[in-house]
Amino acid sequence: MRELTADQRADFSRIVKPYLSRQEVLRMGGFVQHGTVSTLAHCLRVARTCYAWASALGARVDMEDLVVGALLHDFYLYDWHDRSTSRPHHATMHPLYAAENAVELLGVSDSVRAIIESHMWPLPPSRPPRSREALILCAADKWCSLGETLLMRRAPRGEKETTVAAAALALDGGLAPTTPEGGRTKMTMASTICLFAACSLGGWLWETLFAILRTGRWERRGFLFGPVCPIYGVGVVSIVLALQAAGSLGCELTDWWQVFLVSFAGSMALEYATSWAMERAFHAYWWDYSNVPLNIRGRTCVPAGLLFGGGGLLAVYVLMPAMAQVSASVPEVALEACSYLVVLLMSVDATLTVTVLTDFEERVASADRSFNDRAEAVTERVATTVSSAPGRIRGEVAQTAADASARIVGGGERLERIAADAFVGSMDAVHRSVVGRIRGFRSPERPEVSERLSSILSALKSRR
Repeated sequence: MRELTADQRADFSRIVKPYLSRQEVLRMGGFVQHGTVSTLAHCLRVARTCYAWASALGARVDMEDLVVGALLHDFYLYDWHDRSTSRPHHATMHPLYAAENAVELLGVSDSVRAIIESHMWPLPPSRPPRSREALILCAADKWCSLGETLLMRRAPRGEKETTVAAAALALDGGLAPTTPEGGRTKMTMASTICLFAACSLGGWLWETLFAILRTGRWERRGFLFGPVCPIYGVGVVSIVLALQAAGSLGCELTDWWQVFLVSFAGSMALEYATSWAMERAFHAYWWDYSNVPLNIRGRTCVPAGLLFGGGGLLAVYVLMPAMAQVSASVPEVALEACSYLVVLLMSVDATLTVTVLTDFEERVASADRSFNDRAEAVTERVATTVSSAPGRIRGEVAQTAADASARIVGGGERLERIAADAFVGSMDAVHRSVVGRIRGFRSPERPEVSERLSSILSALKSRR
């Protein structure tokens, strides 16, 4: 993070000092935000980052509104980890809770309130940043949150930053590059994000090439709309962080076989957990190892783990040193800008993909309910007709209705295909692209919806 000049530090202190004298604001020091970082320390770090970025860019902003909005952006005053005390829908609603507290307890202006309310965008999508100050805060909050979650040094277990002095000391530390220990290069947050992006793109290229070699045709791969497979990036970054954590605990893993075993076991655990979580969230799966030997419920398998173990060696002994050289030769501002662009694009892509998948499942469920309602209405009308028919012909009417029902049931598969084709025809290009990359659907809780989703997916892939 860019260092402030003496004059800038004095100006920053002038802005935040009145608020740090308020007990309501100091209460944030009693709540944990990320890891062992208190909410107060996080807010101070974000405020300082906003001030530094606005100063470096020469942005025409109201610096006081920007810094105050950043200092109070998480002023919701509860422990969000404790469901018994937190307020509903914290992830998307806490900007509104914080803004409400800032107005009621501290009397902030409407412009500061608007800055606070939009800091979590694109969640919710309905509150985008509408000023330069809000846009800077939105970016700085994500930047600092990533740093605190991934790479900031943690306090000893049982301790956390709770005082203003501790928070200020953390701010001075910033997100500076770490130094090499044990002969292995450590990476900054910006270079780690860029490594994540490069590995996600490389994973997508590998998946696409493998699909072409296996099927002889182009297939869109991955969960997101863009040309990335984030699970590869997450896997490599997890290996890097695991090795760094082991080194900091005095268990430096320097032998290639140790790196291979960590990569092998970690990749299998990551694949299984990711497959399970995505199936629970979307009732769908994007890969299936059921036909591969030594698989675990089709979610992961030993052969793939061995392959990813080799990929871990490539990441540690080739990609990490290369990224360190790039970091040393590229200006820090450019690397940080690139890393933020990656975060922004990934966030927008993930929001778009999740929105499309959620909308798709809801539309299918709605169509299924509509079809069942119409079928029940027809059945009721037939039953009414049979019961109202004269006794001498009631048997003939009932038999005719039974024959018609049998023909409908017999042609159910054909009707299902027609309905699936019609539904696919109503989908736009974005829905087709995102849904077309799914391998299949599984929903033990709602098997009828799962069957309908599977038939639509088959109809979509048959059009390619």
